Amino acid sequence: MNNTGPSRYALLFLSAALLCPGCGSRSPSSQGDSTEADVAVGVALIVANEPTQDVLIWTMDRDDRITSHWLRGNRFGAVILASREGLLFPMTDGIWEIETRTVDLPLCDCDTWTENGMEGSCPVSNETATGESIVLVNLRNGDELSPVPSPDAANEEDPAYTDHSFGAGVIASVGPYLFIRSVKEVLACGAAHNSWSSQFTVFDVARRETVEILTDEERSRILEEEQTAAFNEVRTDNLVTVDRPEDLELTTIKPGLLPGVGLTIHYQFTADSSFADSDDNWGSYSRSVIVPARNFPEALAPYAALPPAMSTFAVFSDNTRLGGWIPISGEGEQIAAIAKAFGVGAQPAAP
Repeated sequence: MNNTGPSRYALLFLSAALLCPGCGSRSPSSQGDSTEADVAVGVALIVANEPTQDVLIWTMDRDDRITSHWLRGNRFGAVILASREGLLFPMTDGIWEIETRTVDLPLCDCDTWTENGMEGSCPVSNETATGESIVLVNLRNGDELSPVPSPDAANEEDPAYTDHSFGAGVIASVGPYLFIRSVKEVLACGAAHNSWSSQFTVFDVARRETVEILTDEERSRILEEEQTAAFNEVRTDNLVTVDRPEDLELTTIKPGLLPGVGLTIHYQFTADSSFADSDDNWGSYSRSVIVPARNFPEALAPYAALPPAMSTFAVFSDNTRLGGWIPISGEGEQIAAIAKAFGVGAQPAAP
């Protein structure tokens, strides 16, 4: 995993030449040996003077299992100091951990409601369903944040469902922003089949609130450009109902991270469809198409490039993708908190 700089001969030869401008003035008889020595000296100087950095990266496998990794290094090489399951998120106010919790979901007593002619509110059943919600917990002081509300008994006023499920999870992160998708599935009283729908949320951990990642100007431009590109892809699809670009709804912003490239952005647009023709992507009665972004949202631009510590480090496989990264300040208090969160007790020594 640790990829060192000397293998990049051309780049380092140039760097060595810059560090040693008189190296090219040797006599012809000694030029070959001197050049090799100068390159070696240049390489040693560059590596010795290149600062290291600490970065937290997290990965997700095909079963949506998340693993956090503590990475240290620079553009010449990096190593994982520690790994653990779950998503850790270091911020200046503490280390946040994303927890999944089970919540009770209210159900309707459909039989009683039907006997009453389905008039008024559906009486709540003695039985409940269960769902999964996510909570951010500050490991320093115990503070908790709920990035998306869960449809529990406290906020579901009229649960006219005989079956109900809910789930939420982080699909990506960019800087302080968590990109979250939640899915709700219900079987309404008297319905022939279940129906489900999705919701997309961006949560700013630094500000502790849900945010709109696009400015009004950016959204207007996307609806002119990327929405038109999406329409051109689906206009001949007989399984959706679209007559113009405006018939497509922007439903998700999808960040991605590519080694050697950095941050990528795609937009998902969704159109109405029949239940039988839905593609199981966004909801029961819809089909979606994904197109690349032509411009970065301004809020994400500062995180477009991967940090140097990730430039020579591969943590990817066919079964794993990189979900996001966030820098660790490197200050004593945060390093100690990170070490504790990873269960290593004290700061591990860099190899």
